[in-house]
Amino acid sequence: MSKSQSTAGTDRADPSGWPTVAWPMLTDRQRDLFRAREEAVRRYCRREPLRIIAAATGVPFNSIPRLYERCLQTHADSRMQGFRALVPYERIKPYRRLVKIGRAGIAGKAGVFSQLLQRHPELEALIVSELQAHRVVVTEGPKGLILSGLSGLHRRFRQLCLQLGLTERDYPLVQKQQGIRSLAAAAKAVATRTFETAAGSALADKRSGGVRPDVQGLPSVATQPYDAVEFDGHRIDVLLRVVFERVPGVEESFDIERVWLLTIIDVCSRAILGYHIVLEPEYSRFDVLKTVERSLVPWRPPPLSIPGLRYAPGAGIPSERFPELGYAVWNVFSFDNARANLAQDTLRVLTEVIGCGAHAGPAYRPNGRPHIERFFGTLASVLAHRLPGTTGTGVTDPRRRIEELDAGAPAVVRLAELMELTAVAIANYNAQPHTSLGGRSPLETLGYYID
Repeated sequence: MSKSQSTAGTDRADPSGWPTVAWPMLTDRQRDLFRAREEAVRRYCRREPLRIIAAATGVPFNSIPRLYERCLQTHADSRMQGFRALVPYERIKPYRRLVKIGRAGIAGKAGVFSQLLQRHPELEALIVSELQAHRVVVTEGPKGLILSGLSGLHRRFRQLCLQLGLTERDYPLVQKQQGIRSLAAAAKAVATRTFETAAGSALADKRSGGVRPDVQGLPSVATQPYDAVEFDGHRIDVLLRVVFERVPGVEESFDIERVWLLTIIDVCSRAILGYHIVLEPEYSRFDVLKTVERSLVPWRPPPLSIPGLRYAPGAGIPSERFPELGYAVWNVFSFDNARANLAQDTLRVLTEVIGCGAHAGPAYRPNGRPHIERFFGTLASVLAHRLPGTTGTGVTDPRRRIEELDAGAPAVVRLAELMELTAVAIANYNAQPHTSLGGRSPLETLGYYID
């Protein structure tokens, strides 16, 4: 059976949600070739015959399945390549040399330095340590990156090569310049691998997200509770009139358009560790620190005064259900780039007092903290969208239209009642089974790990 016949019988992905490129920015030749390839892959996903696709787009019929497979590869940003894989002359995988170097000279050395670092990881570790110790500094010059301290790095690189058993007849020592140009390119690539390493290599005073210098050594995947937590603030979708007693017997009320719920969630168990409600247009660094404090101090459930409101069996917050988790700290603290999160007071408490790595993800990328965002969606459906005065998820939400038609005053709720509703919703969430946890609840998952 031919390749085209075997591929035609398989399910094909829907390209409507694939990442694409700003094709108007390409050159004329690249643009024409890219648009032809894009159209060919879209037709291929609709199961049109290869011969017809080739005749309509000009793309060779035997290249179309290969282009489709390129689109399904994984990009460096952890998403699929999508239509980005169809840009002409664009590599989707870094070059990897398989042939060993034969003789000294200039030609025939493509990828040989990368091959050297793969065979001897100690050499790449030396480059990383030199950058972290700031013995090598990368700065931006008028014609590109400038590397300071290259001579000392090259000298120590040669010494380590000799210690690893390489001789004057082996690469890079056999070369006339002994690999100094490839070493400079490798050092620049390591220094600019992430924004954090680039800022550190450039001796920046402040780095976005306040990532601790040794955060690279912390786990990137939460394999057990408190390995990593996510923090975010969510504006509750409701208009409220809060009534409270400033002094006993004297009630005051005011309308509020924004109610912020700040929450910290454990990535491994999906358990909410602590929360804080803010009745202000924006939350501040003090509110962030208050949320951190409430995630450490053992939680006490507030007494309930609303008729019919009750905690579910086994509901609660980890620090209350498991006394041994009181004041337990985490390894990595993930948040977004809000100014309150990046404040010096916030970063100092996280990195010096808590002793964790504080990591801010890319701006406008909420998918970098999927667990906290998913929790907010669940909370909105069980709390905010069920209250009178809800604004819904947006201007097109039917619940918002109904409230606008009522044209009544904002819902009246006492501050204590708002605290009770939030406490019950979060405590019950921790006791609800999760499909991602194999049917266990977050609290049951924590109990499993504690046992």
